[in-house]
Amino acid sequence: MLSGTPLQNNTTELWALLNFLDRSVFKSLEDFHSDFGTLTDADQIEKLNEKIRPYLLRRQKGDVEKVHPSSNPNSNPNSNPNPNS
Repeated sequence: MLSGTPLQNNTTELWALLNFLDRSVFKSLEDFHSDFGTLTDADQIEKLNEKIRPYLLRRQKGDVEKVHPSSNPNSNPNSNPNPNS
């Protein structure tokens, strides 16, 4: 699952996404709410961060290439710049 938008809605929506990713770990919405509540407490947030860390890959906008490789004809390893050879 890819998302370019941070989750800013609620813990139920976050649980639904996590449950989709791994139903064996994020089984019950009730348990999720019991463990993490409304995520207003620093301890709840830290505990959640530790639990979901294996599922996250965070990339900053500046870390992503500005030009898609397919838009640069010199970047295609299958193209032959000298077709007569």
